[in-house]
Amino acid sequence: MSISRIPASLADLAVPVDQLAAYRRNPRTGDLDAFAESLSTNGQYQPFVINKSSPTGRLKEVLAGGHTLKGGRSVSAGARTR
Repeated sequence: MSISRIPASLADLAVPVDQLAAYRRNPRTGDLDAFAESLSTNGQYQPFVINKSSPTGRLKEVLAGGHTLKGGRSVSAGARTR
């Protein structure tokens, strides 16, 4: 995982994206293609909010930023197929 753009004071909090799970009760739907296009053009500015530890056992679940996660995975999948 590249952490070159993460401030040194936050580097210990970085988690590889492939270890994150989408929040299973996220009621929101959105235009994932628009998210993917924005991420490709602008990159990611807002961090994910995740469960670092949880009494439910669902660790590393994305509580905020679920569409960014899905859009980013879409971008990554597209890059691998080129």
